Amino acid sequence: MDEILSFHPWQAIPVALFKVRPYQDIVVDNVQPKWSKEDTAVLREILKKFEFVRVEAILNSIPSNDYNDFVKVNMYGMESELDEMGTSITHLFVRERFYEVDFERDLFDGVTQKIFESSADKEVLVVETLETWRLSFPSQNETETVTKQPSIGAAFTGSTQIPSVDVNWLNEEGYRYKGEYLVSVEGRNTVSPYEFYARPLKMGKFKDASQGDEGGEGEGDSATDEEDAMISANDELANFAEELNSFYGHPKNRRLISSSQVVVALEKGERVYGIVEVDDEFAQFTGCWQRVEILGIKDGYYSESFFCRIRFLDFGGTDVRLLSSILEINPIHCIRPPFCLQMCMHGLKPAVHLDWSEKAKKFFFSELREDVPVALNIVGCNRKNGGRHMYDCEPFQRPDVLFVNFIQVLDGSVTTLDVRLEKEGHAVISCDSPVKLTE
Repeated sequence: MDEILSFHPWQAIPVALFKVRPYQDIVVDNVQPKWSKEDTAVLREILKKFEFVRVEAILNSIPSNDYNDFVKVNMYGMESELDEMGTSITHLFVRERFYEVDFERDLFDGVTQKIFESSADKEVLVVETLETWRLSFPSQNETETVTKQPSIGAAFTGSTQIPSVDVNWLNEEGYRYKGEYLVSVEGRNTVSPYEFYARPLKMGKFKDASQGDEGGEGEGDSATDEEDAMISANDELANFAEELNSFYGHPKNRRLISSSQVVVALEKGERVYGIVEVDDEFAQFTGCWQRVEILGIKDGYYSESFFCRIRFLDFGGTDVRLLSSILEINPIHCIRPPFCLQMCMHGLKPAVHLDWSEKAKKFFFSELREDVPVALNIVGCNRKNGGRHMYDCEPFQRPDVLFVNFIQVLDGSVTTLDVRLEKEGHAVISCDSPVKLTE
């Protein structure tokens, strides 16, 4: 690097050649291969042959703002500025170290490329030869104090389980109001009558005022109390989202989950939770770091290429992510039960086919409003545990799904949504649909 370009040490960005790894004849659990001295020497000799190099960064399915992360690259040696394409450094390296280096053709995502250590002796630093910037690093007590994440090697034990929400919990916490439950629907995650998501509203702090009045004013006060309950629930959720942003926004508090441990835990039927980064247009409202449950996995060639289906615990909905991109969740964020609950309408089934028609889905989506409270009755809860084979299961077969009926949107309408679905010809009554409830 030209001296004129050497302003700051972090202008030298760590990179790693993509699709290469040290050869390993026998795979041993938890023992990672290392680059040999010969590997390093050969790569240095190859790079010395070229005056310039052209670098192509490999895209990651999971974005990262940690400048300590290695950027995975394809690198091309250029003998001059006129050499537009260049020669692949990776291919030269693999040819020179044939049978000593593996070339992984199936890698396409930068996240799946592992970083391997070198077995070469570490550089011995002498103070007299150190650059000025190495001598002026801040001492430890001058740096910002970072919250140290406690050891969570037992990430799949009961100590880090997030409490489930069922009818008993809702009743104990005061969410039952006048014999029913009020919820705020997460409209963008409404899929069908068999899969929608809502956050319970607590009316306990407002009911005394509303019950103390009689006549016409009582209805007006009740509407105000419902609005206040929605605002209070949104504020509580926003505060929790900000807490997650502050904690996991710092690289020191982020650690990737162990894919092998997840597989073992799901095989045992244990529930597994984690943290994922969200960067869609709703992230400014929902937070960039969200709690999720890993519902099931889809096998790949190796554990780092497994995909998993996750359920967002606080804002509802599901997604498919690389298992190797999920972060470990800190136990301090496992205390609060999920804010948003997955629900399924019970006692109805599609009028014609086994699946809900697109018209039925659109009607249900438009009628199940998210700007006003919704009253409903809870008739059961799916208490099934998790498992790796729940990746492609029916939505209502997932753990902790609440089965509901008599859905009443509190927008002035007098007919329940159940009845309207039937009148519109989208559904028919079926007492044991989608599943038969047991006590």
